[in-house]
Amino acid sequence: MSEWKGGDFGEPLFEAILETSIDGILVVDANREYVTWNQRFVDMWGVPEELLQEGAERPALEWVLDKLEHPGEFIEHVEYLYKHPNEKSRDQLQLVDGRTFDRYSGPVVGEDGTHYGRIWFFRDITELKEHEQALAEERDKYQTLVEESNDGIAIHQDSEFIFANEQCLEILGYNEDELIGKSFLEIVAPEDRDLIKERYERRFTSGEKGPPNRYETHFLTKDGERRVSEISAGQIHYEGEPAVLVTVRDVTERKRREARLKELNAQLEALNRLVRHDIRNDMAIILGWAELLAERAGESEQEYLDKIISSGTHIVELTEITKDYIKQLTSEEEFPVRPTSLRAIIENELDLRRASYPDAKFVLDEEIPDVSVVGNELLESVVRNLLNNAVQHNDKDEPVVRISFEVNEDDVVVQIADNGPGVPDERKESLFGKGAKGLDSLGSGIGLYLVRTLIEGYGGEVWIEDNEPEGSIFNVRLPRIE
Repeated sequence: MSEWKGGDFGEPLFEAILETSIDGILVVDANREYVTWNQRFVDMWGVPEELLQEGAERPALEWVLDKLEHPGEFIEHVEYLYKHPNEKSRDQLQLVDGRTFDRYSGPVVGEDGTHYGRIWFFRDITELKEHEQALAEERDKYQTLVEESNDGIAIHQDSEFIFANEQCLEILGYNEDELIGKSFLEIVAPEDRDLIKERYERRFTSGEKGPPNRYETHFLTKDGERRVSEISAGQIHYEGEPAVLVTVRDVTERKRREARLKELNAQLEALNRLVRHDIRNDMAIILGWAELLAERAGESEQEYLDKIISSGTHIVELTEITKDYIKQLTSEEEFPVRPTSLRAIIENELDLRRASYPDAKFVLDEEIPDVSVVGNELLESVVRNLLNNAVQHNDKDEPVVRISFEVNEDDVVVQIADNGPGVPDERKESLFGKGAKGLDSLGSGIGLYLVRTLIEGYGGEVWIEDNEPEGSIFNVRLPRIE
């Protein structure tokens, strides 16, 4: 064996190659006996040195088989190669401990064609495979994001489209063959082209202080329709060359809604001024004259004047509801809330309602709890609307409104009960709908809708239950806050 190894391989050079190689190397002669191996082979497979030194293939082979996930395939391939001594082979082995080896095998043939045996190379590629797997997963993830995105995604290189996802094609109205290779400037609205071109060029020449990454622009679809888009752009390298990755979001409909909303808000503000000044001022004059007439009227006229004063007072209350409703609709803040004293709100509104409805009876079943709840100044409107509702839709000569409280650790439930006709089950939910009206209502129906809108904005809820023996209970749950 030593003569074969030394004479034909050049022992010093061969030993140097063996011990410096990053591969595990095993040399087997034509009789399938181990000729030589390096330490890397021993370390990779963990084969006891004494098994290798025996020279016989079978003991070491059985040791190796125990480490493989598919030992049957391994031994089948080994046997095939020994039956076909001139064939080369390369494959991968999966070990039970999770490692992956790259295996290469080739014949050892002398210059005269003599077959001396076979050499095996094993390289641990576990980290490489893990890296490849991570890259594949990352690639699949981003591919899914691109394909499933609601935004259009495109890549521009040399001012041309070189990639566009399905959403981008749908937004622009082109198919892939029509768009790829087309200058992106062709789809930009004429008035924006110079600016967009300048920004595109600056991305490759401006260094750190380049153009903005997010902006709006106008574009033209294939059919010539003008649309508004929100653009996000950034420089990348695609296939080794500079390119720009662009995300396109069609915001045309949103812009139209925003413009319409702005117009409606302006109209609401005008309505608010009309309600707060003109109508309220005129009604104050009417009520003033009616009250003067009431002082001088006889008994037969008094009934009609009382109805005029009652209706006029109700109109003034409706202007308050409308004012609060418009204030909520036109607020630029999402929904401003702050700690609000429940006691102060209810005490104030009870005093005002008692003055407005002297024929009604307002009863506190218990002391108003001194707690703070999530709210704001519009919480007064909630209490006012519910107290008004309890009186205005009451069919008794003496409406009775009872207020009670349930104080919990995290919230407070305010219960406003009346002795009116009650609310049918089928209307308990719809009564809070926009435009819904109470029994014999003279109002616009926005009162209870405003109540629900505000209460839900505070993180609470409102619901109706039957009162016993008659009437309704309006329950308002409000979160507590320190």
